[in-house]
Amino acid sequence: MTNLEITSTVSSFLTEKTLEGFHPVRGMVLARQLPVEELTPTDLDMITHPNTKTKEWIPRPALVDMEPVLRMATGHRCAVYGESLISPKLIHWTIDEAQLLVSFGSVLAPRRASAMNVVMLLGNHEARRLIQQAAVELRSMIPLNGSRVTATMPMGYGTDTVQLAYARTGLFKANCTMLLDANSEPSAERLQDYLELMHSVELNIDTPQEKLGWTQSMTKPGEMNLCLGQGFPLLRYEANEPISWEIKSIIDAQSVARVQELMSLMFGCEFKL
Repeated sequence: MTNLEITSTVSSFLTEKTLEGFHPVRGMVLARQLPVEELTPTDLDMITHPNTKTKEWIPRPALVDMEPVLRMATGHRCAVYGESLISPKLIHWTIDEAQLLVSFGSVLAPRRASAMNVVMLLGNHEARRLIQQAAVELRSMIPLNGSRVTATMPMGYGTDTVQLAYARTGLFKANCTMLLDANSEPSAERLQDYLELMHSVELNIDTPQEKLGWTQSMTKPGEMNLCLGQGFPLLRYEANEPISWEIKSIIDAQSVARVQELMSLMFGCEFKL
């Protein structure tokens, strides 16, 4: 297990000078619920205590293997913020004009009577491709549901064929279901939608032809359903119909606001960027 050296506290990072010029345009959350056997007696006491049952997240001490982050950050300017080796940590990662915040740690979720290991990311406009690549590589820290659908995606300085993993964390308002063919790669348009939505909405990948066949399921590979949240209409997309820029902008804004809110809970300080 590899841990990065902590340079300062998270509260010292959240200053106007440090954040000058950083305007996040996308947020992501990767979360893995911990099995009951990994919870400590203290965890169980806090989850069931009447004073904590209404809280969404409470940070918990845990060691997180930092090898994936260390590997990605090698050769680039980065700073690590945290209170201790077992506290949640934040990495400010800079490559030219691209800026990425990666926070990671473990939290109790009393409303769900559970605990989770969490990785969260915030990136500016120049980091749009970097945040996608980072999320894919960081999946080794947070195992996800793997679909049978594979695609060739950017990875490092080249490409790699990977499973289109997904997870419904219950942390975002927007919901999306992609109907894909498990026996062929998705279209370029739908793959781009996947990269721009993954870990920023409640995403589900379904393969109806494995259950009923495309004819009986009355659907076509590549179709997609999207809802921005409670009270919003359900948007249905044909197989080759991309998501509009306006809808993506709303999703991005929602994801940034939500990740900032969750980071505030994880670190116990106001996280407005």
